[in-house]
Order: sequence, then structure tokens, then C-alpha cells
Amino acid sequence: MTLLEGRADWIYFEQHLARHATEMADSTVTYMGSAADLIACYDQEMWARFTGPWQRVFTYDGDDGEIVAHCVLTGMGGITGHRCRLGLAVEGAYRRKGVGRALMREALSWACDQPSLEWVDGEAVSENTAVLSLDFSEGFRVSGLVLDAARVNGRSVNVTLLALNLGERRSL
Repeated sequence: MTLLEGRADWIYFEQHLARHATEMADSTVTYMGSAADLIACYDQEMWARFTGPWQRVFTYDGDDGEIVAHCVLTGMGGITGHRCRLGLAVEGAYRRKGVGRALMREALSWACDQPSLEWVDGEAVSENTAVLSLDFSEGFRVSGLVLDAARVNGRSVNVTLLALNLGERRSL
């Protein structure tokens, strides 16, 4: 696993995002956007924030050396500076092989080492039981539900909101 810290890594990260978004569009797993939408979420201005004290991107390289998975912790700042958000994406060929769990554990280990962080927030499409199972096994609990959060091909999609108490995780 690698902690991305420079703009040179952006090219490889963007390639991974494009592959992941294309793959999701072709699968039965719900994805709420196009490759362009996903890449726009991680534009280079936002990328510059990942070098800040509470933002980190952890990546996993596949057999060919390309980034095939990532886990992002994004500091929320302001009055919610004690919280951060976690995002995780794993390309299809690397799912159910422990890659997502390893990345999440690496990111959560880093978060536990930050004394100012107390909570990690996440979310998952409610029908994605594999992701929810991983989240629950790592200590996340349901903190809410957004009904009809998005429409995918005219179908309503709910999103489960999650939270992990780092104080509890640190005491394990």
C-alpha cells in the first residue's frame, strides 16, 4: 500500500478512477455517476488538499503496478474538525480478496494516530451488502439513512450513513 503525497501520483490515480467508474457502469452494482463525474470529485485542486494534516489517500497497486484501489480520508475542518470522511473504491478483479479491508485498516490506523480525530464518517448504497458488511466488521455503526438519495435509471436508491468512534477503536 502507498500513501499518495505528490501531484505526480495524480495521473495514476485518475486512471484508476476512470477504470473504476467504467467498470461500475457496466456492472449490476449501483454507481451514481459517470467516469467524468467521479474524476471531477477528485480534481487536482481537491487533490492538493490531500497533503493537509487531516487528509490522506491510501492506494493499492495491482499486479501490473497500476493503482487498482484507494481509500480516502478527508478532513471536515471547521467546527467538525474532530471528524473525517472515508471513501473506498476497489476495482472488480481485486474485490473479495482483502484489498478493501487492508486499505481501510491502514487508513483507520492513521486516523487513530491523530489525537484530534474522534469520528470517521462514511456512507454506502443501502443495497450494497458487501460494503456494509465490511464497514460493520471494522466497527462502523449506522448513523442514519437517506431515503431516495439518488435515482439510477429511474430507480430510487437509498444511502446508509455510517460512523466509527475512534476512541472505541483506539481502546481495542
